[in-house]
Amino acid sequence: MKNKILKDLDTIFLGKRIDYYKSIESTHKLAKNMKDEEIEDGMIILAENQTSGIRNT
Repeated sequence: MKNKILKDLDTIFLGKRIDYYKSIESTHKLAKNMKDEEIEDGMIILAENQTSGIRNT
């Protein structure tokens, strides 16, 4: 999935780094707990499934 997204992505900035997870507790929690040196401008965190993230239905 991640490779397909990167292959088809035509952008200069946003999404040049994508952290992709099959399942994770929460993408928001992960981002919030990352150290400054782990974060890159324009990075995207994606998950197919979040076990305790907020869900829009």
